[in-house]
Amino acid sequence: MTKDNNYNNTLYIPSVDSFKWYIPLDEVDIINNNLLDHIISVKINSSTGEIVEEKPIQNNSLQVLFNQYHIHFAINSWFGEKQLIVLINSKLLESDYLQGVKMTNIELIYNRLMSCKVFHLSFEDFLQKGKVSDIDIKVDVNLSKNDFKTIIKNLSSVTKPQRKLGYGVNVFIQNNNLGIQWNEREKSSYSHPFLKLYHKGVEALCGKNQSFFSEFIDVFQLDNVVRVETNIKTAKELKKNGIEDNSLLSLMKASKEQLQQIIETSVNKNLEPRIKVNKPNNIKSDLSPSEAVYLAHLTNMIHNQSLTFERALEFTLEYCQDKKNRYRLKNSLTAIYKQYIETEKYKEVKRKENEFYSIIGWK
Repeated sequence: MTKDNNYNNTLYIPSVDSFKWYIPLDEVDIINNNLLDHIISVKINSSTGEIVEEKPIQNNSLQVLFNQYHIHFAINSWFGEKQLIVLINSKLLESDYLQGVKMTNIELIYNRLMSCKVFHLSFEDFLQKGKVSDIDIKVDVNLSKNDFKTIIKNLSSVTKPQRKLGYGVNVFIQNNNLGIQWNEREKSSYSHPFLKLYHKGVEALCGKNQSFFSEFIDVFQLDNVVRVETNIKTAKELKKNGIEDNSLLSLMKASKEQLQQIIETSVNKNLEPRIKVNKPNNIKSDLSPSEAVYLAHLTNMIHNQSLTFERALEFTLEYCQDKKNRYRLKNSLTAIYKQYIETEKYKEVKRKENEFYSIIGWK
């Protein structure tokens, strides 16, 4: 199997990760009669697409096994009305998983569903008559683990307070699970949307789907990738973001800007308003000749030779034998480092943070 080696082409581009697809049972031809034994109760508001009451489809579904993933099929029966429900996610794209589900690859998913020989309908009806709900939207961002840990800490501290059980923030910082989540998926709503940020590389190596990633994805390209994921449930919510209705066709026609808007709405409903602080420039312009030499020396050793400040300081002080002068030199070098070089490191860290916050649309 050819693995996806072009992940950089999918970074910063929002896309659909998963959704529930459903259609009245009399609109399809049932091929596998075993499907009729897998009946669940999911109360769906037919006008809005809202799932009012639900038991997990996985609890009683017909599962078709592919290489390292399943497709779940079930019949929903509510007051005599029957619908076919299928769980569709980007794993069905296999090596194109990281691209997300979109108009350019939805026919591949349709063909994979038809290959299961569970039901049949035309591709046009699949798009136009099929409805969607419980939709996950994602965007992937390049970010190191250390920078992400800093962001997790910062975002946790600016979370809007919640008192209800199942709402609010949950931080997980372990070797096998690195991320932050707001609100439980099952209890989330438009006012309190589900939002999760997690390190994709950690998930690929340690999560429950590691065999899938090993089979289809070059996991090493995920070393510095963070996924931002949110959920939107109903046609009403879709319409608020400019998407016409909850047909699969309308979802596939959604623009990148509309999907980005869904993410940004979720971010800003969970976080307090962002406070942007412009720090004053307190760096002196009248460096003495000796201070200029100290700055050039430390900059070269730290930036060009990749030494820590402590090692650069130790190396430099070896050339000063007089105890009194050594003490003065140490104080001068430390002052220069703290005022100029350390400040630049801080600025770089803040630059990366602010860039990430802008990408996810935190306002």
